[in-house]
Amino acid sequence: MARTLSRRSLIAAAATLRASHLLRAQHHGHHQGQFERLNQPGRIDLPALHAQHAVYDSPAPRAQQQGGWRVLAPLPIPRTEMAWAVAYRNRMHLVGGYAEQRVDRPYHHAYDPASNQWQELAQLPRGANHVGVATLGERLYAFGGFIEQNRTPRDEAFGFDGETWTRVRRLPEACGAMACITLG
Repeated sequence: MARTLSRRSLIAAAATLRASHLLRAQHHGHHQGQFERLNQPGRIDLPALHAQHAVYDSPAPRAQQQGGWRVLAPLPIPRTEMAWAVAYRNRMHLVGGYAEQRVDRPYHHAYDPASNQWQELAQLPRGANHVGVATLGERLYAFGGFIEQNRTPRDEAFGFDGETWTRVRRLPEACGAMACITLG
């Protein structure tokens, strides 16, 4: 018996395909397990897989005086996909990101290089990953970001005055994973 494709069947098939795509994008193994331990406290070393991707050689000319790496205070909450801001009040600020098996964290930590310590500050009003950050004058700004795994961008902008975040205004267009700079 030959079957014909009805409009109802076509719509149901399209909806099923769309739904399966959305569910697949949010599964726990989106980084193939290399960050599966990010919900555990304390220091988390790089997974063995990282060594396969590390590049140690460069075509750039060697510096006359070679630098080196040193271990500094670990993040209070290990995470990825977060935003760094330029120095604000002599500290480096880390905003949002993936952590604790979520992709919409509102965390805000500041690193003080003089004391080699992290401080937890007021959280973003809404958590996100791939937030754009920059400073201007006496404020730190956070723009957009994603509230899901690299989709569903936000159109919000917030300013941080050293104590609290306040909504500045909506952006002309929702965006995430953008680069922001400070001029002047």
